[in-house]
Amino acid sequence: MDNHFVFSVIMPIYNVEKYIDEAIESVINQTFGFNSIQLILVNDGSTDNCEAICLKYKDKYPDNVVYLKKENGGIASARNLGMKYASGELINFTDPDDKWSEDSFENVYRFYKEHCDEIDLVSPRMKFFEGAQGYHFLDYKFKKGTRVADLTQESEYFSVQSHVSVFIKREAIGSLRFDTEMEYNEDSIFANKIILKKLKYGLVREAEYYYRKRIDQTSAVDKQALSPSYYTTSLTKYHLELFSYSKELYGEIVPYAQSAVSYDMLWRFCKPQLDIALSDEKEKELFFERARCILSQIDERIILKNPKHNSVARRSEAMLCRDGIDFVKSLVLNPENETLYYKDIPIMKVSKNKGKTCKIIDVEIRKKKIYLDILLAKWLIRATETGGTLYIVCNEKMLELKGEECFVELIKTRYGEKPYYDRYRAELPIGFIEKGNTEHIKLAIKYGDLLVPVSLAYGDFMSDETNFMDEYGFFGKYVIKCSQTDISVFYPYLKKNSNRA
Repeated sequence: MDNHFVFSVIMPIYNVEKYIDEAIESVINQTFGFNSIQLILVNDGSTDNCEAICLKYKDKYPDNVVYLKKENGGIASARNLGMKYASGELINFTDPDDKWSEDSFENVYRFYKEHCDEIDLVSPRMKFFEGAQGYHFLDYKFKKGTRVADLTQESEYFSVQSHVSVFIKREAIGSLRFDTEMEYNEDSIFANKIILKKLKYGLVREAEYYYRKRIDQTSAVDKQALSPSYYTTSLTKYHLELFSYSKELYGEIVPYAQSAVSYDMLWRFCKPQLDIALSDEKEKELFFERARCILSQIDERIILKNPKHNSVARRSEAMLCRDGIDFVKSLVLNPENETLYYKDIPIMKVSKNKGKTCKIIDVEIRKKKIYLDILLAKWLIRATETGGTLYIVCNEKMLELKGEECFVELIKTRYGEKPYYDRYRAELPIGFIEKGNTEHIKLAIKYGDLLVPVSLAYGDFMSDETNFMDEYGFFGKYVIKCSQTDISVFYPYLKKNSNRA
């Protein structure tokens, strides 16, 4: 019997009888061949039918499957126990409600054999299924393709690893174990301590880990934002601990460690759940004190250039916590490229962005007037030291617009919930449009003496927001066409013999 395993898959199990078969079968059916895979099933005190299911696979594959049973102690203790029995060259942690694409292990091992001297950890893509679709928030790091990410390079600072459904060289783990006192982020600190040793790790785009977002929202990640430990223990045992580990290895907090912590920390800002998790004001103040301590050790470029946390609201809250500044009022407009900057860091190009800063929620023509209903992010008007004013630019004329409070969307700030948008309503006469002519209606913000066009997005009145430039609205003899730069209104010239309606 050949007991050499390439992979050891450790699966912690607790009351997941309706999912576990699918997870186990996805490991067994790998194209790599199950003979080279050790599957360690750790029953963490399940009270449902999990034990019978595990024993079924143990009986069927006695040479590959290890079954362990323990009192309930949490996922960290279950993984730690499994590591005692792991003999594979690469250790993997698979959750019992998730699954793998069938060629993942084959693709990972092919890559690993080419780069085993450079790296200790290989990460697959993570794709959601069931209650959510699409890829994980950090999937942008796979856009450059399968590669070794050299985290000492600025171009890779944001190639953050946040979960432990990865493949780790067994000898690199050594005495490292999961912290059983952590409710959340025990996997993040574990994976990142491995990565920091070499400041390199592998990214394999062709391997996919399918993460089940449960419809009933009973997964741990669905509940974390409501847990006090997410705002307390995680900050000390993950964020500050990773900083200490980086200093121990390199004498400083390396940019990658800053980036990994910044990515995780910023999820805690603009969260309405914060008031529920930390109902006492003293608890909140303690959270912000710890957050300030952590953020003060992170370069502002790392905070502000994070590809995922690019909302101005979240960055404003982080910078308020870090430096006590009004981030939005600190922005400066560069008229040459129509971009708002914080110092020399570009934040947003006002005239061309794909965000939700300005949404046209309705356009129509009634009684020879064009009616516009507009949502504009409040921060855009507050931006820069002078602030700005919204104008409609049409027919070489400018019409100043006044906003009103709008509760279409609220954002959570340190001082309570606030509206994200102001609402603007406008009406324009349409008599100036003649047959065959087109009039372009634009929005612009005036900052001081500078007038900057605003990029437009559209609401539900368009049949397909993603293709709005192909959309037309017909209002009697007039036609409206919407684009990112303007709203075109025209009175088409129709030939007498035209068959068009």
